[in-house]
Amino acid sequence: MVSIIILAYEKLGLLINTLNKIKQNTKVEHEIIIIDNSNKDSSTRKFVGTLQNKDNYRIILNDENVGFARGVNQGIKLAKGDYICLLNDDTEPSENWLTKMLKHFEKKDKKGKDRKIGAVAPMSDIVMGWQKQSAYKDFDDEHEVPYLIGLCLLIPRKVLDDVGLLDEQFYFGEEDLDWSMRATDKGYILIVAQDVFVRHFGGVSVDKEAYDKFFPIGRKKLIEKWGQERIVKTTRYRPLVSIALPYQQVSYIKFEHNLRDLRKPFTHEFVETYRTPTAVARNLLASLSIRLGSKYHFFVDTDMKLRPETLIRLMSHKKDIVSAFAYKRQPPYTPTTMKWNKKKLVFEWRDWANKGLRKVDGIGMFCCLIRTKVFEQFGEKEIPFESKHKRQEDLDFCLKVKDKGFSIWCDTDLEIIHLGNQEEVGRKYFLMYKQFQSEMNKKNIIIPKSNLTIPKLQFKGK
Repeated sequence: MVSIIILAYEKLGLLINTLNKIKQNTKVEHEIIIIDNSNKDSSTRKFVGTLQNKDNYRIILNDENVGFARGVNQGIKLAKGDYICLLNDDTEPSENWLTKMLKHFEKKDKKGKDRKIGAVAPMSDIVMGWQKQSAYKDFDDEHEVPYLIGLCLLIPRKVLDDVGLLDEQFYFGEEDLDWSMRATDKGYILIVAQDVFVRHFGGVSVDKEAYDKFFPIGRKKLIEKWGQERIVKTTRYRPLVSIALPYQQVSYIKFEHNLRDLRKPFTHEFVETYRTPTAVARNLLASLSIRLGSKYHFFVDTDMKLRPETLIRLMSHKKDIVSAFAYKRQPPYTPTTMKWNKKKLVFEWRDWANKGLRKVDGIGMFCCLIRTKVFEQFGEKEIPFESKHKRQEDLDFCLKVKDKGFSIWCDTDLEIIHLGNQEEVGRKYFLMYKQFQSEMNKKNIIIPKSNLTIPKLQFKGK
């Protein structure tokens, strides 16, 4: 059973709306505990009083406003459920909200073992951090985060027994951040369930005068307890995606215009290097993503013509490393998808165009989405990108990450065009050059490696 705990204060209309949504959208066995901090003569107090004899309601009527943390703790002590749900009185839970949130506790890690989950919270609209749907929604089932906001928190009873109740020195505000840090210090994981949305009216139930008075006091106490550095480290802004641009000497005006059309409806930051050797640039950009704390790192070379949906489509595959498909911008214009030849110990290109999402051994970093956790697997003395044994730095990186247990994928239906010196290079150039090579071979003519132009031939490819 789940014990839903609601602290009520004065805003009757919002409370009634929240209770109606719970009744409408909750399928699991539950009880509702309401702690009323309202004035004794208020309409809210009178309404809450009428619920005392109803079936799954349990009511606490305080003689005075005891504050948020203390009031919620009163409800937790009265609760009978194996799970405790702290829910604000200005929220609207969506359909099957509790059922979906409970399922996150059942999910195993990649090794099939139970996870040590401390709490699960939903996405919302008016909220800070990773729970803000308009800023952090992606295609994963959940986010693992450093803290949760208390507008809706589902916590196992056994976790509360271990971590403790809310710290009652926080009369109003900061109690959720304090509890989050205590939980993570004990090794618990905090989860945002991306498949659950709870609307939040955001501060409507809070008296502005009380907020202005008590919130700064709570923040001061939080700093005294944890220190400014720990609080900043926990709550600092983290983009969902770092868009990494290794600019070279050429100013790609076409690319800049193209980049503006890239769909990116979430928090993102551009990280850039200028006139830096490619391997060095990629290492610097990867380290910046780690420092920023972004979930994804998106490499884009500045000679690419992106489709507007490129980033969202790559993200939708939910892979650790996934790339778009392209052809090199210089002869012989071969595909950038590679297979590792174990006998010869070399990469060999494969033309896997339009073969759907395909696992590959190697791929160029020209347009590649990588979860930042991949870079975090490299030790202090390991360098992700190096040019070794005449291999390019991106292919050397592919060998390293495969040794670490990661798979590499390519969306071969998502072709990205190379912006060549004068033309946009794609499959047409690859097939044209194959035709050119075939005709030269028939005439026993060897094509010099320095030959970077193609005679005007009738194009027979599709």
